[in-house]
Amino acid sequence: LLNEEIVNLAGLIGTIHADITIAKPNGTITLRFQGQTTGIIPTSPMVTVSGTWMVLSATGADAGLHGGGTFTGTEDFTTGVTNGTFTGTVH
Repeated sequence: LLNEEIVNLAGLIGTIHADITIAKPNGTITLRFQGQTTGIIPTSPMVTVSGTWMVLSATGADAGLHGGGTFTGTEDFTTGVTNGTFTGTVH
């Protein structure tokens, strides 16, 4: 679920707020991503994204999971696909 993505073409920046739920056979893990997009050019479908992530909730076998960290990557506006690198810890 993408909560909000705001792109300011005049300022060439944007913000992103998203909650992602990973469904597993024995429970779910919900992550929150908050960050920004940079390098926005109206004619380019690719932007750079970076920010933070955290575990919002976990159920089933992963109940009680906590963690967070940072992410960086690229987002393709034409496909909606974001690829990148995540760092941090879970416990």
